Amino acid sequence: MTDDIRLAHLLAAHNEIMDGLLSGRFDFGLTTGRLDHPKIISVPLWKDRYTLLVGARHPMARRRKIYLQDIQNEKICALPEDQSKLRIVDELCKKAGFEPDFVLEGNVELLSDYMREGLGVSFGLASVRDAYRDIRSIPLADEIGEASIYLSWCGERYLTNSMLTLQSYLRDVGKQIEAER
Repeated sequence: MTDDIRLAHLLAAHNEIMDGLLSGRFDFGLTTGRLDHPKIISVPLWKDRYTLLVGARHPMARRRKIYLQDIQNEKICALPEDQSKLRIVDELCKKAGFEPDFVLEGNVELLSDYMREGLGVSFGLASVRDAYRDIRSIPLADEIGEASIYLSWCGERYLTNSMLTLQSYLRDVGKQIEAER
């Protein structure tokens, strides 16, 4: 990549990402699922598996895989309900036949702190398994489907060479993730 690319990471709901792309505040958005708007171009990058996220000292942290049923008595940390496109916990627990017992609904940093301290577990995607210090990612053994990760941008916007470089890089990352599956 070139030196003139600056990245900012923001976790946001689909509608916020779409608004940011349309207004020009964001150049690109990475989403779980396609953004549905006539001015937005969304291309699939990779399919990702769901994982359980636990603190490094959690009793489950050393497990190689886990079934959703194994966590029905655990306290759950999740994103707020208004971030429904990002919040997967409700759907996953429902598939396993139980209601989640929420100990916290908050932002990613707060969720990470709670998990690190052993106060709850959460869900994430396998491709970001190493993103947080002292958090372990345990593959789910259940057949629950996958998330499709999309790269989106406003089709009316001019793409600079730097933007095209970043876009190409993200496509290469997607190919690498798919090849490692």
